[in-house]
Amino acid sequence: MEDEPAQKEMNFAKMSKGWAQGGDAFRTKLINCEQDLAKNLKLGVSEAKEFREAMWERQVVQALELLEMNGIDLSNQRKAADWKVAIAAELKMECLGQNGWLSQRLDMGAESAVSRYCAELRQGSRPGAGKLYDLISANSKD
Repeated sequence: MEDEPAQKEMNFAKMSKGWAQGGDAFRTKLINCEQDLAKNLKLGVSEAKEFREAMWERQVVQALELLEMNGIDLSNQRKAADWKVAIAAELKMECLGQNGWLSQRLDMGAESAVSRYCAELRQGSRPGAGKLYDLISANSKD
């Protein structure tokens, strides 16, 4: 495989083991998010999608308020700005935020870039984003 060294560096083998990568608190929150989604599947596919996106939007707005970034033009900010990466990582790790939605909502460029930025945060390559992620995560309203 052409990208095998890069995949090894990013711990792909480790990520492919188990049903969720993270601690007990993360797994519990993941289960809770999934249970909420399952309840709303009774509404139908489009309604469930609408529910998820509304939940993600609420989380983004809360994070922007916390970081005192509400009301700014996201398109004038760097696509990989630490605060954007922190918000995206929070949604991906805590609410199963999808790359496409996050990329579009936070104006982060390509969908694949969102995954890369979040992986860099988890690996410690983005210490500024990591600090902001910790702040957002600590103040997250369930």
